[in-house]
Amino acid sequence: MLAAGAVAEMLKPLGSPEQHVRQAACQALARPECRGEPRIVAALAAKLQQDKDVYVRQAAASALGLVARRGDVDSVTVLVLRLTADPDAGVRRLCCLAIAQVSTRGFQAAVTGLLARLDDKDGGVRRSALKSLEKVLNALFA
Repeated sequence: MLAAGAVAEMLKPLGSPEQHVRQAACQALARPECRGEPRIVAALAAKLQQDKDVYVRQAAASALGLVARRGDVDSVTVLVLRLTADPDAGVRRLCCLAIAQVSTRGFQAAVTGLLARLDDKDGGVRRSALKSLEKVLNALFA
C-alpha cells in the first residue's frame, strides 16, 4: 500500500494545465504498486470522464484497465459509459480493452456495452470489442 503523502504527490500532475503533463501522469500511474489504490483509481476514472484532451482520456482508459482491481464495478461502469459516449475511436478502443482487464464473469453492463460496439463505425473499435467480449464471456464459463 502506498503512503497517503506519496499518492497525493503522484496525483498532483493530473491537475496540470498542460495536456502532455496530464497524459504522462496517467501513464505513470499505470504501475503495479498503484493497483487497487482507491484514490488513484478514482482520479483516473475522473480524467477519463472529464478531461477535454483526447490523449489524456486515452492514457486514463489504458491506465485504469491496469490499476483497477478485477471486479471493480465502478471502474467497469465508467469504462462502459465512455465506451458508448466518447467521440474518439482511440478512447473507445482502449475502453474495450480495459473492460476486459477489469470485468468479471460476464458482468452484464460490460457485455451490453461491448455488444453495442460491434456496430461501431471504426474497425479498430469493433475488433477490440469482439476480443474483449470473448475474454469477458470466457471468464463467465471458466
